[in-house]
Amino acid sequence: TEASHIIDDILEEMVKEKSRKHLTPAILKAELKTRFAKRLESKSELQSGKLKRCFHGIANHVAVIPKTLAPPVFDGAPRPGEWQESLRVDNFLKRCGDAKPRHDTSVNMCYDDKHLYLLFSCQEGTSKKLLASHTKRDGKIWRDDSVEFFFQPSLKQDKYYQFIVNSIGAVFDSYDKNAGWNSRIRAAASRDGDTGRWFV
Repeated sequence: TEASHIIDDILEEMVKEKSRKHLTPAILKAELKTRFAKRLESKSELQSGKLKRCFHGIANHVAVIPKTLAPPVFDGAPRPGEWQESLRVDNFLKRCGDAKPRHDTSVNMCYDDKHLYLLFSCQEGTSKKLLASHTKRDGKIWRDDSVEFFFQPSLKQDKYYQFIVNSIGAVFDSYDKNAGWNSRIRAAASRDGDTGRWFV
């Protein structure tokens, strides 16, 4: 949409500026609002009204992933305090509609100069046996209990990266819907037998 393209332009501007290191979610949203309003000055009142409505829907879902000086240990088993420098996102909804799932899922995110780190935390009943029948790279991982992450560097382009990891750490990855493309992703998984929660 036009609103998402404008926001993408603004974010690209901000990434190039030195002040990006000091961004917080509140500062980011305020800056987005100010710059977006500036872009609307040349639009008609009708156009501005529509774009403003779209803006609020998109801006409320913009987050700032923090940079960490202490990257997490890479084994799929989080330790207390290990992800304290990360951004935590939760309250996910079902894919179709706005209903909440029976069990909660959260994801923690941070990055350093070399990597983007993600920790998925998925709640299941302690008695449930997790489905993980696919073990080969680029197999039908989505048929297992798994988590999925899409990465689209620019909202102006339809091309995106897709990553799926199941509950034993098997990976499916693709670029522009081409499963023949392989990333250098590293994935690990674990499960807490006491709580039923599993991690990727």
